[in-house]
Amino acid sequence: MTQRKRKQRLAPPPAPKPVAPRFPRLQAALPRALRILQIMGGMLLVAAIVFSDAQIARHKFFWLDEGAEIETNCQVTPLTTGRSTGGYFPVYYSLQRVATDYWPRYDESILVGYRLVSLAFVGISMGTLYAVLHWQLGAAWAYLALATLAGQNIFHFYAAESRPYFAWLACFVLALLAAAVAGNLDWQKLRKREYGLLVAACLLLTLVATPGVGQAATLLFTCGLCWRLLAPTPIPWSRALLLIAPPVGLMVALWFYYAGGMSSAAPDINNLVVELQQGETKLLVEVLRLLFAGPHPVPGLEIGIPNGSAPVLQALNLLMLAGVVAPVFWWRQRATLDRPTRFLFVLTICALVQILLSVPIAIGLAFRYYFVAKMFIYLIACYAVLVLAGAHLLTQFALHTFPRSRQLTTLLARGALPALVVLLVARHVQNYNAAYWLKYDGFIKSAEISCSVWGDTTKFYRKAQSSPEIPFNMIVTIAEKMRRCPLPAADQRKAMSYVVLSSSSGFETGLDFLNKPPAGVPVLSYCGREVLIAR
Repeated sequence: MTQRKRKQRLAPPPAPKPVAPRFPRLQAALPRALRILQIMGGMLLVAAIVFSDAQIARHKFFWLDEGAEIETNCQVTPLTTGRSTGGYFPVYYSLQRVATDYWPRYDESILVGYRLVSLAFVGISMGTLYAVLHWQLGAAWAYLALATLAGQNIFHFYAAESRPYFAWLACFVLALLAAAVAGNLDWQKLRKREYGLLVAACLLLTLVATPGVGQAATLLFTCGLCWRLLAPTPIPWSRALLLIAPPVGLMVALWFYYAGGMSSAAPDINNLVVELQQGETKLLVEVLRLLFAGPHPVPGLEIGIPNGSAPVLQALNLLMLAGVVAPVFWWRQRATLDRPTRFLFVLTICALVQILLSVPIAIGLAFRYYFVAKMFIYLIACYAVLVLAGAHLLTQFALHTFPRSRQLTTLLARGALPALVVLLVARHVQNYNAAYWLKYDGFIKSAEISCSVWGDTTKFYRKAQSSPEIPFNMIVTIAEKMRRCPLPAADQRKAMSYVVLSSSSGFETGLDFLNKPPAGVPVLSYCGREVLIAR
């Protein structure tokens, strides 16, 4: 029997070697370069927003409340309490005193100089917002958040004012982000850094506005609920109280110190009834309108704040409505959420709780004080969070329904969102440049003032009482008129000239020009500094 020869097995062919990239170092450096470009783009965008708001401030005259703030600011110190002043909280007013007290000159530059605190809060809040969202969600979502806020007309209007509302918005944004970062962590992995930043942000929020203590305490309790309901191992109630109770107690004590005089005021039930009955106020409707992007009228002025691109804003409103229901879908998948979605889930819960809290705050303001919708400017931050949540939810739905659309979705996110930001910011700059916010030149009755009346230095006196903002607008107007005058010949120059605020009615101011100091008329001064304008 012949033995069959075995067929020799051939060795498998060697696997083809991967084609080496032509430029390996360049391809390895591309992701890092892209990340650097994204960070630089965010920084440039924040700088552009601050610069555009500074331009608005430079062309916007002071109004009554701003003038009153500047006049009374000299009495405020970091230890000022509500018992003596009516509730000047130190985060804004102490910084504002530095800006007004130490601004070097009285001239047209006070339009920006006296509003530097609000402009600084624009840079701090927008820069922090971009950095945190870029870290947690990615550059595209950070761009979308900036676009949503920069696309709100009320954002730019109050960013260019010497009022505490924008400081409140900035501190609210910082506290909201700190709560989302801390609440997103497992309580067993919570480090001193995250907890310390959360407590510091909540203290800032407490010390910037009267309702801040309620907002800060609510954010801390929301973090406790997230540690209890979302963590793999729920935090014990005793441990949660140990983390939450001490900072809440400190915040309540500080609130009673700074707002003690305000809290003792008797409530005015008639005021609440009137506010609820007035058709033009519509208490809660005016507050909740801030949750929708659109033109917001300014009470007392027959204008509407110029708005951005209307179709884009309506698209953002639709995303906001989707963001309201996003937590319902994420709650069912809370055990398997990835890190970015989990962070956005906690951030959205914090924002929704703050929206609900705004209702009793609005009723309380009308019950004890008076109601002004712009006090609730912080709601536009909640609006931006809901827009992010809605966009993220729709993106997840698109990827789940059409798995092959991942590349297209990524391309749209990286390309369309930066374009959206540029469109909204450019649109706002165009609107404000075309708006009526030019420096008001009607504070002086005389349309033309001879250049011969000005000396090298002009000293001001106040004979007539006026609305608080009029002297500051008068300083701006006269400083500009002096700049337009050519320097006189050497034999015609005089060292000093004297101007007396002799009358004031409405927006018109009567001035007397003298060559010697007036007798028995007080010098116009602020914080101990006489008002002097030099050429």
